Amino acid sequence: MWMLEYNESVLDEKEQREKEMDEEMQAMKATNEKLMTQVSKIHEFMRRMMSQQYSSPSQFPLEFPFASTPDPRPSDPRAEENENDDGDLEAAP
Repeated sequence: MWMLEYNESVLDEKEQREKEMDEEMQAMKATNEKLMTQVSKIHEFMRRMMSQQYSSPSQFPLEFPFASTPDPRPSDPRAEENENDDGDLEAAP
């Protein structure tokens, strides 16, 4: 008799786990749907901004100020050393 009760208990636990997993899956699907909606809105916004930016030729500067634009990469002193290296390290005694 105890075996039957044990089997029912195991089945109840299994059903409970399956129910919890289904609930988690539904929650993840809902979250995914919300995120996909947000991504779609962002993409549409970016498309509109890009089309507005490039639709009017008057918005283009005559010359692009590349010289006045700072380099966005952080300065790495080792990179500068490597650029100035003439390869003398291998020839050193």
